[in-house]
Amino acid sequence: PLVTNYPIPGFPETWETMMDLVLNIHTNPEALGSNPMITRPRSERWHYHDWFLVFNENEEKATGETYNACTALETLNKHPFAADFLSDEQSLEEIQKKLIAEEISKEAEENDGDDGDEVSTLSVSEALDETIKVNGYTENIDSTELEKFGCELIKDLNYMNESVTRCKLGKDTPFESYFYILEPLDRDKVLEGPTVLIIGGVHGNEGAGTVTARHVRRNWRPSKGRMIVASRVNPTGVKNNHRVIANAKEGKKDLNRNFPDNLEIAPVGDIAKNIWEVVVLFRPHVFFDLHEGWGFYKMLKDNPHEKLVGNAKFSKGSSVISSPNAVPLAKVMLEAVNSKLVTDNQKEFLLIVPPVKNGLANRVSNAFGSLSIVLETTTKNQPLELRVRQQLVLLASGFEALNLFPDSRSVDTVLSEEIETCVAGRRPCTIDHPGDILSTSDEQ
Repeated sequence: PLVTNYPIPGFPETWETMMDLVLNIHTNPEALGSNPMITRPRSERWHYHDWFLVFNENEEKATGETYNACTALETLNKHPFAADFLSDEQSLEEIQKKLIAEEISKEAEENDGDDGDEVSTLSVSEALDETIKVNGYTENIDSTELEKFGCELIKDLNYMNESVTRCKLGKDTPFESYFYILEPLDRDKVLEGPTVLIIGGVHGNEGAGTVTARHVRRNWRPSKGRMIVASRVNPTGVKNNHRVIANAKEGKKDLNRNFPDNLEIAPVGDIAKNIWEVVVLFRPHVFFDLHEGWGFYKMLKDNPHEKLVGNAKFSKGSSVISSPNAVPLAKVMLEAVNSKLVTDNQKEFLLIVPPVKNGLANRVSNAFGSLSIVLETTTKNQPLELRVRQQLVLLASGFEALNLFPDSRSVDTVLSEEIETCVAGRRPCTIDHPGDILSTSDEQ
């Protein structure tokens, strides 16, 4: 509860230092200094990373003195270290409220500008042209570049028995998973369009993204350009239905916080580095990251959200989160899903600009000027089938707007496609993962 709800700016970052202090106080107080903690004068109590020990419960046993919160606060207000930021008129409560208000305001400005101000006013085709100017059209990939990913031809069971290229993300590591390279049946069209990257399974418990990405790679082909699809980039998380990376250290568990906005800093952790290696190789013009939230953003967006993950009163579910240059595309996608698959006005999808800091979508946008969009469906009281349909309609409307669908496929045809309703490879689902066949001849 403290980690989730304690409303102090910067609290998660100082969690480890506080726990270090608390554990030492109770298990090894001598390690904190030469004198036992209970005999130190209050003016000399431990000060560590801006944590100041006001009271040690061992004093109750040693001195019979009962802890009094008012007395402790008075002592803290008078302590020399507080003089740097407390005037005679300010109390700790007042300065705390001010800091919290500033942090909430800053978070709202940086991450939740759903009014679309200061964003691109170009058309979808113009926005795509701008990113193509930066990265050029899709290029042929040198086969030697793909060797380190263990790429091989496979026969996909769904798509006209055609061969596709399957590669390994995190090859020969505990987090090995697959990504697929899908190109038009007319190979001459590859160099005439953009590269689109679609990723699911960043958070393992957000099942719709995994199922949607799997459906796309098994059923769709771009009419031009190239499509890269990875459906379970956090494979242990997907298998175990866990949001975070298994056995990762504190500060590295949430995969979508491991991509620093500062491009001079490398992604954090093996999975993030593996993903980024693929991103750099293909330099996508368009990026779709598939996620889910627990609640409906429209109903919750005005609630305090100084903390996003684990907040029982706030969620970004049912939103399309866009980089500023991708807003024209995001608006087309919003119109499609709201008109076709949302019947309750309070559950309609809204636009958020920009993606979360230190997330994959934001870094892709910063690095390559890509049209980066995060899709967030809502798990609360909504079956997996509906959420997958919503993500498919969002993607399909995006593909239509980018002219990437063949004439035979549209948003309406996607609505009628048969879909899987459980996460392959996760119990109790009986669908096999990955569900494709390795090629066995040169012809294939």
